Amino acid sequence: RKAYFVGGGIGSMSAAFFLIRDAGFEGKDIIILENLKVVGGSMDGCGNAETGFLCRGGRMLNIPTFECMQGMLKDIPSIRQKNKTVLQEFHEFDAAHPTHANSRVVNKHGQRIDVETMGFSHRDRMQLLALSMASEKTLGNSRINEWFSPEFFSTTFWHLWQTTFAFQEWSSAVELKRYMHRFMHEFVRIETLEGIARTPMNQYESIIRPIQEWLVGKGVKPMFGCQVVDVLIDEKASKFTAKKIIYIEGGKEKSFDIGEDDLCFIQNGSMTDSSSVGKWKEPAKLATSKDALSFVVWQKIADRFPGKFGRPEVFYKNINETMWQSFTITMKNKELFDMFTAFQRNVPGSGALCTFKDSNWMMSMVIAFQPHFDGQPEDVQIMWGYGLYPNRVGTYVPKRMLDCTGEEIF
Repeated sequence: RKAYFVGGGIGSMSAAFFLIRDAGFEGKDIIILENLKVVGGSMDGCGNAETGFLCRGGRMLNIPTFECMQGMLKDIPSIRQKNKTVLQEFHEFDAAHPTHANSRVVNKHGQRIDVETMGFSHRDRMQLLALSMASEKTLGNSRINEWFSPEFFSTTFWHLWQTTFAFQEWSSAVELKRYMHRFMHEFVRIETLEGIARTPMNQYESIIRPIQEWLVGKGVKPMFGCQVVDVLIDEKASKFTAKKIIYIEGGKEKSFDIGEDDLCFIQNGSMTDSSSVGKWKEPAKLATSKDALSFVVWQKIADRFPGKFGRPEVFYKNINETMWQSFTITMKNKELFDMFTAFQRNVPGSGALCTFKDSNWMMSMVIAFQPHFDGQPEDVQIMWGYGLYPNRVGTYVPKRMLDCTGEEIF
């Protein structure tokens, strides 16, 4: 019996782990097909001090809610500390470097905004309560801005919640409800992000690499450079069964026939699908819907069985409403690093996001604990940030963020 995985992100890696640990699978019977040359999906971290380090994004890890991930990491050995698990390493580091943002939101005058109160009106409170109690069927395909007044989107709560979880006014009301239920316990400290847990290094090196080494040690051999283009599925008596995976490797079309007792897992969509990387003198190239490879496979399946496999087009067809842009700054000159550290009133690694609420790009920045990458020299510092509205003209740079070079964003 074999298990096939389309995509090598954290979903596939964790499923492979549980199949081996809990379901008695042999590693040699697990096939992971990944288009890139590295596993981990959105949980990435790469580069060097000369050409620059890079993280496309970052997860806001939360110890009370990330039960499944921690249930896995407790059995994954650390690759940095002998006789410790990744979970122990993670918890010990987080306890030694707690998060408490002292400059969570800043206005255009460089003044820290009072985030002790959320800025709710009575109407805002009632609308938020109504949303949290509404059924998903009632919410349907509605957007967040269909549930709240325009004034809600200027409240401190919205600035905090939006930038913590990357919401936009037109995002799904269902998704907002789910996040509110999942992270309700963080309402009391959302202004300082004390609930955000940190790993010692970037999440690729602290989480993905140890999992990969464990899987490889068990006999799993990820197949890199394999672009899955289709999964053929049969339907009999309302039962759907995957029969064949078609993929491109080295320019040639190949396939796997899936046996009746085999398993097939598809990672259908990713926040970093169709991403591109810019340079100091060159903007990142804006990809199209056709470049969203994981969504394209999902779309083919959904088209064959209308109403059975969701509506993938909602998540990738409208580029203006689904794009976002991040940047990683690699510095040998400590002037900006020290200036921003002093402004935040936080030691590196404790400040969390600092959001510039009047920025047209809705830019936020963060300084992680240093070093943030393996091989990062002592005289090199890393900062990371992102913009939620990259298709808007900047407040100070008269260009859309997506049209800007690294230098212009800097």
